[in-house]
Amino acid sequence: MVNQLDDPLFNLPLPRDSFERKVVKQYNYPTIANAYSTIHHYVLEVKQTLSELEGPTTVTTSNTIVTLDQFDYTSNTITTNNINNPVTSNISFYANNSNANSGIVATLSTVSTYKPVYVYEHEEQLNERYREIKILKKQYIASVLLELENILNGWFSR
Repeated sequence: MVNQLDDPLFNLPLPRDSFERKVVKQYNYPTIANAYSTIHHYVLEVKQTLSELEGPTTVTTSNTIVTLDQFDYTSNTITTNNINNPVTSNISFYANNSNANSGIVATLSTVSTYKPVYVYEHEEQLNERYREIKILKKQYIASVLLELENILNGWFSR
């Protein structure tokens, strides 16, 4: 219950050989090599670096699942984004927020990259999420058992 495992056979991390057999069967591949070479989906990785003059540097990275084909409503065309081709943009922040002649106090650099995620990598990420197991603290066991007993009594008395 704590780990929300509804299938004890497949909601635990599989050993490498079982994992690879599962992937081959699930995707109907002749060999595991196909999982390494087939793209499952794409992500847009955005890495932002905020550098403050005489201050800290903050780096944030986000990944979003995307499609490479984007519809442009102004030209009524579909454009396709390039993969593994980083696009960088920089924004400078000035001391008085508007005057470019004043001193720069911070710079925000954004690097956006469309990256492929292969079937093997995707399935491996799904498999690895089961490695971290939550253990219920001792002080909550009695209340969980009582709640479970109430739920089961209600279910069996129907």
